[in-house]
Order: sequence, then structure tokens, then C-alpha cells
Amino acid sequence: MDDPTKLSWIESAMNICALLVAIGVAGEFLGSWISSPIRRRIDDAKDAEISRLNKQAGDALERGAKAEQAAAEANRIAEQERLARVEIEERMADRHLTLGQRQKLQAALKVNGQPPHIELDSLLSAGSEALAYAIEIATVFHDAGWDLQYPRGMRSFSAPLIGIQIDFKLGDPVSSALSEFLARAFTSAGLSASTYGENNVPEKSVVILIGRKNDQTANGAR
Repeated sequence: MDDPTKLSWIESAMNICALLVAIGVAGEFLGSWISSPIRRRIDDAKDAEISRLNKQAGDALERGAKAEQAAAEANRIAEQERLARVEIEERMADRHLTLGQRQKLQAALKVNGQPPHIELDSLLSAGSEALAYAIEIATVFHDAGWDLQYPRGMRSFSAPLIGIQIDFKLGDPVSSALSEFLARAFTSAGLSASTYGENNVPEKSVVILIGRKNDQTANGAR
């Protein structure tokens, strides 16, 4: 037979355990209730800090993008200024034949037999730059075997002359054909040359005139 005293002690112990469990649950609930505002404040603080850091990162990226855009714009302007300076320098520079132009012009001037006598000179009004350029061209003609005197820069023309002009005698098919041949020779070397017919050109010959440079063309183009 069971001992009533022992059963009573066990029941009391169980009641005590149940009470302790209830107190623990109540304590946990109470602790959660008490700490809930604190957790909310901590969470709000975390969210605010995250938002602040995200904003700082966004601002930094925006500043970086603006700085990169400003640098790109500065580089674009600098490149435009450089190209403008190069263009001005090319317009101001004296004309000179490049090695490639010399070689192409000399090759185009090679003819079978004795080339005819021609005249080549620069206009007095075009100055020393045109004379120096005319001498360079005359040297190529000499190297190709042509008969001509070196320019003296004493020629005149009735109208302003830019670049290279080949005068032929009007009504003379030999002079006209010769002017076309020489125009093609200049063109093959990348040099622009026009032809012009008049009466005071020797028969079966031409007169090559070098005028002032065209400020709108690159060095050596006219």
C-alpha cells in the first residue's frame, strides 16, 4: 500500500514544478513585453544606420559619376582645342612635298623620249613661301628628266591665284594635251592642279604657275 505522505510530497513537488514553469512562461512573456520597445528602437536604429550608409554610398556614386562626366567633358574640350591648334598650325605652315608625293610625282612624269621644254615659276605676289614650294616641284621635274629652269618667283597673273595652275596655249592641241598630262601627274601625287588656256604661252609647251597656298587645305595639298 502506497504511503500517503510520499504521494503528498510528489504532488507538492509537481505543483511546485508546474508553478515554476508558469512563472518561467510568465517571466518570459513579461521580459519579451518589456524588451519589445527596446528591440524596436534597436531595429529602428539599425534601419536608420543602413539607410544612412546606403545614402552615403549613393551620394558617393553620384559624385563619382559627376566627376567622371566632368573629366570626360574636360578631355573632350581638350581634344577639340588640340585639333583646332593642329588645324591652325597646318594652315599656317609652309607647303612642302612629302617623300611619297615626290616619288609619285616623279614616277608619273616619266615619259618615253625627250620631254618638252616647259616653264615653272611662282607668282611674285605669293611671296617666298610659294617660291620655295615651286623650287621643290621643279626639282622633282628635273629628277624625272624634264627640261626647265628653276623658278625665280617673278611671275604675275591677272587674277588672284591659289595653288597650282597649268597654262596652255589656246588652239594648240599639243599644249592642251600636255597640260592635261601634267594635271594628271599632279593628281596622282595628291596635288590639285587646274588648267587654264591663254594666248601668251609658247606653242607645244605649258607654263606652270604656283600661287599662294589655300589656307583651307592641309599642308602640301595645294
